[in-house]
Amino acid sequence: MKLPHTTNKQRIGLFLAVILSGIFLTATFLFSNNPKSLANILQELEVNGFSGAILIAQGATIHHNDGYGFASCDDTVPNTSDTVFAIGSITKMFTATAIGQLDDEERLSLDEPISRYFDSVPEDKTSITIRQLVEHTSGLQTYHETAGLGDFEAVTREEALTEILSRPLEFAPGDDENYSNSGYTLLALLIEQVSGQTYTDYIREHILAPAGMTSTGFWGENFTPIASTPNQVVGCSSPDTWDYSWILVGNGGMLSTTGDLHRWVLALQGNAVLSERAKQQLGFDQALHHGFGDAGGSDQHEFNATIEYSGASTDVMVIAISNRNTIIAEDVAAEQLLPAALSDLSES
Repeated sequence: MKLPHTTNKQRIGLFLAVILSGIFLTATFLFSNNPKSLANILQELEVNGFSGAILIAQGATIHHNDGYGFASCDDTVPNTSDTVFAIGSITKMFTATAIGQLDDEERLSLDEPISRYFDSVPEDKTSITIRQLVEHTSGLQTYHETAGLGDFEAVTREEALTEILSRPLEFAPGDDENYSNSGYTLLALLIEQVSGQTYTDYIREHILAPAGMTSTGFWGENFTPIASTPNQVVGCSSPDTWDYSWILVGNGGMLSTTGDLHRWVLALQGNAVLSERAKQQLGFDQALHHGFGDAGGSDQHEFNATIEYSGASTDVMVIAISNRNTIIAEDVAAEQLLPAALSDLSES
């Protein structure tokens, strides 16, 4: 199974039914032709200007967790293992997890139509199911922005719902797949409708707290230390100063650290946030068994984050986050860091 994210390459697609053996096998092949050790790769990244943080772990044991480059716009504050970064579409994993929890509690059903929860759903969208939103097979368009400002467009809850439902479908629900940020914003609206909590409060209480993720939150929230990016839209700035609008709620806009994302994978492996039944419903059980990759970010905003997990048999994970485009985290995590980590840790 491959988990969804939005990046410049859109390397990984849907939540359900696709096993990530391709990335794992590719990583193994690349290593066989690349004798560099993990230490050599990390040193080269630092020399070549990588800015961000990298964690390498096997199960609960962390073998490396360090910052590189700078968190500040003036290159005076270095990144550390505790620096908080924007993680982009990795947010969708948390949204899907919340839906899985509500399904498990029988407060909704993945196979129910969204018209059961929202009034005045247009006729062409009444058959869209919650599962189709999770799987990116609803036919909804990729974005719901109108002003060309991307993630920085100010959109209210009501405006987002209206815009998403008013746009024409890309295809009939269930007939194809289209990566849809708008679909995940609709899931966030659904979480609020069913739970009676705001999306951010629900995620904090039911996911972040049980997982022990104390350095994870959302755009506009105060964290220290936090990494700035040379943002091409609003200028060099940090995400604690960015507004969390409904252009982004549910599909992006979360902040975290490498350590907290490691805690996240450990929480998914256990039952802290999802029951075994819920993991099966979402396809997480197959992802955790076979391995997965999940990434998010934006070239325009110059941040990128990725989780690369080798699967249960080796239980190795690489979590890399970058806050500048000099070297993009996901470009090196799967192709260099994960295969080197697999080799080094198998020999230790």
